[in-house]
Amino acid sequence: MPEAEVLALEPSQAMRSLALARVAAHPHWHARVTVRPEDFFSATLPARIGGAAMLGTLRHFDPGERAALLAELASRLPVGGSVLLDLQAPQHPQRVEPFEFTAAVVGQLTYRCIGEAWPVQGELMRWRMSYLVLDGERVLEENTAEHLYQHPDPRDLADEARQAGLSMERLGESEFWMLEKL
Repeated sequence: MPEAEVLALEPSQAMRSLALARVAAHPHWHARVTVRPEDFFSATLPARIGGAAMLGTLRHFDPGERAALLAELASRLPVGGSVLLDLQAPQHPQRVEPFEFTAAVVGQLTYRCIGEAWPVQGELMRWRMSYLVLDGERVLEENTAEHLYQHPDPRDLADEARQAGLSMERLGESEFWMLEKL
């Protein structure tokens, strides 16, 4: 909807900068898109929302936090209101061998991102991400970051959603799922 107001929550300064750069490229969005530097539980949320998108987000919440998040969203959604989310592969914790998940040539340099992961405990996995900048075969820069992410079983998440008053449906064979207020 062209008149809809958008509230985005992004506690990561780097990710917030990317989001704001995209918003800045569309001056007609400026009056209705707000990107706040807070996390879900710190932000003041509107009493009612029409819907929500949580892409690359759910993995940051442990089961207790997820239950609280789902309850908060359900309390603000109208009946039939939806939440779009993604569940990062793999669906069940397992070793993920190193793989290139993105690469791009920009100007004279190549940028590569390589990920790998290990199960830790329960639904928790440790991910290592390596970011390389190459000039031909020569590595100019390499940075590595490690993160702990939750990988909830979709059946468990569907049960959690149901307890909050939401149904859950996978969108085709994709990594995307829709939660709907019952």
